[in-house]
Amino acid sequence: MKILFLTGCINRIGGIERATLDLANIFRKNGDDVFIVSYFKDKQEKEFDILSEFDICYLNEQPVSIRYAFQKGNLLKKQLRAINPDIVIYVDSLLYFFFRPYISKKYKQIVWEHFNYTVTFGKRLRTLSRKLAARFADACVVLTKADADLWQKRNHCRSKIIVVPNPIREDVLNNSNLIKSLEERKKQILCVGRLEFQKNISELIDIWAEIEKDFSDWKLVIVGDGSERPLIEDKIRNCGLKNVELVGQVSDVTPFYAESQILVMTSRFEGLPLALIEGLFFGLSEISYNCPMGPNEIIINKENGYVIEYEDRKSFVAGLKRLMQDQNLREIFSQKSLELSSKYTHQVVIQDWVRLFKEIL
Repeated sequence: MKILFLTGCINRIGGIERATLDLANIFRKNGDDVFIVSYFKDKQEKEFDILSEFDICYLNEQPVSIRYAFQKGNLLKKQLRAINPDIVIYVDSLLYFFFRPYISKKYKQIVWEHFNYTVTFGKRLRTLSRKLAARFADACVVLTKADADLWQKRNHCRSKIIVVPNPIREDVLNNSNLIKSLEERKKQILCVGRLEFQKNISELIDIWAEIEKDFSDWKLVIVGDGSERPLIEDKIRNCGLKNVELVGQVSDVTPFYAESQILVMTSRFEGLPLALIEGLFFGLSEISYNCPMGPNEIIINKENGYVIEYEDRKSFVAGLKRLMQDQNLREIFSQKSLELSSKYTHQVVIQDWVRLFKEIL
């Protein structure tokens, strides 16, 4: 089968780009022919190593606003004729609005949504594009059941609305086989996420400020980088915190999962928080605000962690303290996390996609 991914910018380091490359790699290992067409190329120094394994067509060699997509319509049509894919996967619902006129109906078209339906980033066209996709695409793939319900509720859906979680990184999956017992791990709490507004790391620092003084043998480690780093560094300094480490962007996050005991997340919103899924494979106890969408579909409250109502800092602090104080509870939650990880293996994800392909072809 020939599968073409149509993306905005594939050579950036981000969650959507990582998920796209991981899924493309899974398809390739499954025996499919995989092609990637990226709207533009971002001339930056860092990119995922796996990117070099794919033959990629860039419609623009530098960043260009999506509003000028029509200028590359003929080039896109030329690429499609040369490849003649069975399926085109739009790696962002917004792309459907701009590129649908240039893609023949003979190619089955799937819109793959990475944000929850309430998130538009101020673009009204994103909502319109979703409505068009729900009506005219062959299928729309969303990340959570809650988001699928919103799509059904807010749109006139003729297309199939399917829930398929993102695949976890292959290096995470491989290295999860090397997990340590809790006794071998550090007294370490881990947060994995960009230092941006969405991830709400500032709130996590406020939470930690209420905890650190009573748990001086524990450490909070934050893996990720972003525009809010100076703000976070100032807050850590102003709060006089000693046991917080800002690691920055890393190529391999698995050692941090393997050494930690608890995973925390304070995001304002998510599509499907991949860090929480990856934490399951390492048997981490997890605690997260119940932001839209995803945490309450990954964490089973009081079985492998705690799902806290958004902005209820008092309960978040209490839940985190409870976990830090009780190793037996962490052991119970750890075993449950390992059990739940079976829902997100590559085998399960590829089966869901293959089933969808068979339904629409």
